Amino acid sequence: MHPAVSPRRGALLLAAAALPAALVGPLAAPAQAAPVTVTFNAGANQAFNVPSGVTQLTITAVGAAGRSGVNGGLGGDGASVTGTITVPSGVTTLYVNVAQGGGSSGDLTEFGLGGGASDVRTCDSTIPSCLLTGDPATDPRLIVAGGGGGGGSIGASSPITLTEAYGGDAGDTGQDGGSRPDGGGGGGGGSQTMGGDGGAGCVAGGAGGGGGGAGFGGDGGATGFEGGGGGAGWLGGGGGGSCNSVTNDGLGTGGGGGGSNRVPAGGTSRLATGPAMVTITYEQAGGNNGGGGGSILPINLSGVLPMFNNISVNNNINSPGASNTTTQNLNTP
Repeated sequence: MHPAVSPRRGALLLAAAALPAALVGPLAAPAQAAPVTVTFNAGANQAFNVPSGVTQLTITAVGAAGRSGVNGGLGGDGASVTGTITVPSGVTTLYVNVAQGGGSSGDLTEFGLGGGASDVRTCDSTIPSCLLTGDPATDPRLIVAGGGGGGGSIGASSPITLTEAYGGDAGDTGQDGGSRPDGGGGGGGGSQTMGGDGGAGCVAGGAGGGGGGAGFGGDGGATGFEGGGGGAGWLGGGGGGSCNSVTNDGLGTGGGGGGSNRVPAGGTSRLATGPAMVTITYEQAGGNNGGGGGSILPINLSGVLPMFNNISVNNNINSPGASNTTTQNLNTP
């Protein structure tokens, strides 16, 4: 003999049977928010507003290659640096600089220019207090990809090709610029602690290149045939020395040195293969859209089960990161 079923309990069983399978089946897996990536191209002081609740950013910075000299040396490669940084406490806006600070070649055209560095920093560089120091304890830059040195030039009408005056590649320590034995000296590469020295003028007369520093490459010597500009970086490369004469037997100009990188802890660096840029990637605060262990379908049960007079509704069920913590009292005997 089966126990009697009360009319109220029977109504509950019939109503439950009428529920769609999606309501009584396993909960769906949480919907994960897709990472967001923002890309910055060449330019200075481009603001990135840190989204509320975001504390970590994965950044890839790519420095610019140096420009080749007129009938001279090839420009050096820029660097690519990738790392994850923690947003400093209290910082809500970061400033992105792409392909900035390369040294001049002394030429009125863009031949031989040092490549600009790309970085993300905590202050706007137009503000006097935003000082680049090259000291990790005080410098506002969180990540830096150095630029390559510019190639030395000898003029478009010269019958000689000055391949030795190449610009140095950027790197964690920048590469020195190239030169000929009696020509203007190549600029030194920037390191983690010092900017590169400028190359000396050649023995036949010429001007020395300028030294690199925090965030800038040194200018190439501008007397006679111009030396290549230094690549910018954490600490920039020096400019190449110039020369008043170019010969087949050793005279010529010097290439600029490559700039150095700042690589965040745990980050990586390599030579760049594409144009200068910065990308910033972050996970949206809140993670999954359903919250808790699974997503709950936002269906109003009041029309399906009118006898459930104590059902409450979780109004945050569609909010990112919401969890279903509402207790449902079915008032069964």
